[in-house]
Amino acid sequence: MATSSTLIHNAYLPDNAIPTAETRIKLADRISISPLGEYNIWYINLYWHMLTRIVLGTWAWGDTRFWNWTPESDPKAKEAFDISISKGINTFDTAEVYGDGESERCIARYKENNPAAADIVIATKFFPTPFKLFYPSSLINALRESLARLKVECVDLYQIHGPIHLRSVEVLGDALAEAVKLGLTKTVGVSNYSTAEMTRMYDCLQKHGIQLASNQVEYSLIRRLPETSGHIAECHKRGVAVLGYCPLVS
Repeated sequence: MATSSTLIHNAYLPDNAIPTAETRIKLADRISISPLGEYNIWYINLYWHMLTRIVLGTWAWGDTRFWNWTPESDPKAKEAFDISISKGINTFDTAEVYGDGESERCIARYKENNPAAADIVIATKFFPTPFKLFYPSSLINALRESLARLKVECVDLYQIHGPIHLRSVEVLGDALAEAVKLGLTKTVGVSNYSTAEMTRMYDCLQKHGIQLASNQVEYSLIRRLPETSGHIAECHKRGVAVLGYCPLVS
């Protein structure tokens, strides 16, 4: 059984806003959950989760297959990590498949000797390959492995990497809700979901009293489909933040 208060949707910057190092946006309601009493009733405490408007993607970190990562790449990535934090960027996006987990390990290493990195926002992803059929255990086990690589007890955002799962959206949604209830992630999102898929996930999570935080899609000046198709507008109607990847593609 869960108790919840009314979810407050995201606030968006005006179109003419000029982001600076101090600019923050609201990803979604951050959720902390703890069991109360012998009946294990869950108390949901909502408070704002702030992240920078620019998110540093870490697909290349540790990836020898696509990005030709070498030992010489490591200090350069560490420098990029440190500079990003010094410029006010506090959010890093990774995934279990980036470098077969090495990207997550890089973030853990880079944090160790940087006191300013103590409060960074970490987003990672679950890759629902076809052999992952048993839920919620497949997702929960993968998330625990990501947490071990990241050396944290909880991530800020856990996302489904894409709609490539053989089980239904609702089965994946129930698993994400379980991850929140276990305290393994503060918010949950999706990536590469269509409007219909995003809506189904949103509706599923609402039944658990949980807000779908985000949908990460490819969005740039030369790929404006999320905008022109109305997808961004549909996300915003539901308070779902749109995270654009490859925004500087040329």
